[in-house]
Order: sequence, then structure tokens, then C-alpha cells
Amino acid sequence: MMNPYEEILGAVLRDSSLYAKVRFLNPNDFTQDDHIQIWTAIRESVSEGHDPTLGRINASTFLEDQDLPRRLAHRASANVDALIRQARIIAEDRSRGRAITLTREALKKLEDKSVGEWRDVTKSLSDNLVSEAPTGRSLSANEVQRQLLSRLDRQEEVRIPTGLRALDSRLGGGLHPRTLTMLGAFGKTGKTVLCSTISYNMELSGHPHLMACLERGGTEVEALKTARRVGCKAFDLATHKDRIAALPPMKRYCHYVHDTSMTVEDLRHEILYHRRRHGIVAALIDFWQLIQGREKGETVDTHRTRVAQTLQATSVDADIPIFMTCQLDDKGRSRDSSSALTASNLFLILHRDQDSAEAWMETIVSNITDEIDIGGIGTPQFALDRSAGPHFKDITSH
Repeated sequence: MMNPYEEILGAVLRDSSLYAKVRFLNPNDFTQDDHIQIWTAIRESVSEGHDPTLGRINASTFLEDQDLPRRLAHRASANVDALIRQARIIAEDRSRGRAITLTREALKKLEDKSVGEWRDVTKSLSDNLVSEAPTGRSLSANEVQRQLLSRLDRQEEVRIPTGLRALDSRLGGGLHPRTLTMLGAFGKTGKTVLCSTISYNMELSGHPHLMACLERGGTEVEALKTARRVGCKAFDLATHKDRIAALPPMKRYCHYVHDTSMTVEDLRHEILYHRRRHGIVAALIDFWQLIQGREKGETVDTHRTRVAQTLQATSVDADIPIFMTCQLDDKGRSRDSSSALTASNLFLILHRDQDSAEAWMETIVSNITDEIDIGGIGTPQFALDRSAGPHFKDITSH
């Protein structure tokens, strides 16, 4: 079993993006010489704008066991939350140890009557304690440039298509990794149907994803998808059991999570776990206001803000897009809308009259695209197909 020092080194060597999470560690926070050498080489490599690859680390160290970095990288779990927790414990313990040493040295000087001014000793102790506590905030220009190039590469190369052409075209090919997209809608407008539509389309295109059902169960979403595949309405599925059983087998790419009492911490765990274990490339959550875990003394708005911000951070940590629906109030804005607008990278509103099949999306805020609507009242882009599922489809055929 790996100790915390080995886990941290191995995780960063396995995935260099994790360095940003534990960069506050200093080489002298490690206890073994090999570990100190490896961490020093990692820090120098990153500060120079390079990925800390195994070859680069081996070339920068004088390890007796040259295969050690490779073994550490192979065995590390790269669990983000555990990694941060372990690094903070190590940094705290080492800082406490240094503080104890400095305090003991200062006490000896205070007891020594030959020392001239005791106030100078206490001031020196205070200054030393502060200077010995690394913040991890500063970044070299090379590190920042490297982060920028990495972000630009991801934005250019990776999009996760929703399968709705008008939406994907507006997003430059699909959902952006490391972003939180929120979609608001009135009740019975089609929030769950839209999520099931996107999930179905992602399965068709072979994109593994997580579907978190906080209102309806996974079987209800699966019913919508199965009915679409069979070509019937979901509430008629019982009369088509033979057709369902006769469907040709297909590889599935969706993992369901259903729990009416899930907290944002639960969701974060599920997303990160499924990212590591099943390689999901997106997460769909239906819907925001049903996420539980409001803490004692926490206002509803503060709770919702914390939830949205945590999920946005989770999209970054997992390096995937998160798409989450939310309920609109009678005025046509999301409940606690300020929280949603602050935390989301893109906030859309799905407009559809309940007696109409036609729909369009209004862009409320975006820092990843221009704030241009996807259609309008007179130019709807989507239609609710009630004959199969139901599900949403593009109005235009090309």
C-alpha cells in the first residue's frame, strides 16, 4: 500500500494537471531523499513550462532506483480529493514541526540573559513563522503560459456533442470540458426529456457519461430512451415488451445515479469516481434545486451558490463538462438565479409552450460563447417529438 508521499508523487507523475492541486508542497515537506529529489524535479519542470514526464524526471534526478518514478505513477490512484487532503495534512504537519523548532530556538534565546533585546527575539520568531508558511499562490510566468496553452488545446480539440445540431453548432461542436452549463425551464417544459435526449444521443455517439436523476428514477429516464428506440410513447412500453426483448444488443455508455437525498459532495464523489473508473466524458444532472445538504445556519441562496460553485470546480477537476437543469420561477428566471448566473459558464433557458412542440433556447449569460440565442419565438430550433419517448429533435433536417 502506498504511503501519502508516494501517492502524491505518483498521482502527479501520472497526471501532471494534478500538480496545481498540491503545488503548495515544498521539497522539504517530504522525508525521504528519493522523494525530495523527485518533487524538486517536478517543481522545476513545471516552473520551466514543461510537463513532468517520467523521462524528464529521470534525467533530472540521481536516484538509486531509476524505476521508482514509473512504479509510483503506475500504482497511484490519482483520487483528487484524497490527494488534496493528504497534501494538506503533510504540509500542516511539516509546518507545525518547523514552528516547534523555531519556537524552541527562540525560547532558548529568551532564556539566555546575554541576548540584548528580548523583543527582537519575539519579532524574529513571528516573522520566521509567517515566512515558513507557503501559500502556494504564486505561479511562474512559464507555468501560467503552460496552463493557458493547455486550456486552449482542450477548447480547440475536445467538444462533447449533445446530438442536437442547433445547440452543438452554437457551442462550436458540443459541450466544453471543464465547464458547467445550466439550463432553466418551467415545470413540464421538458427538462428531464432534454437530459434523456442528450443521454440517448451521447450513447449513440459512444460517449460514456453519468446521468444523475434527482427527481425521476433511472428507470423513468431509461423508459424515455427505450421508448424512443422502439418508436413508441414511454407510457405504452408495457404493450411493447416483446419488441424491447427483441432489440439487438448494443454497448451502453450511460451510468445512472438516483438518490433523492444526494448532497453536492455525494455528486462530486460520483462524478470523480465514474471519471476514474469508467472514463466518463460528461455528467448530466436533473435538477439543481433538488440537491440536498443545506448546512445548519446556511441560507438557501448560500447553499445553492455553494452547490453550483462546487460542481463548477468538479467539472475542472474531472476535466469534463457538466450539464445541469434547474427550475424557473413564475417570473421566468431560475430560483436563486444569482447563484446560477455566478457559478455557471453558460446559462440557457428552454422556451416551449406546453401546448406546442416547438422550442428554442435563450442565452442569459456565457463566458464561453457569444451571448446569442439559439433560435427565437419566430425561429424555433427544436421540436418535442411525443410519438417516440418523447424526445427533442432538431427542426431542420440538416
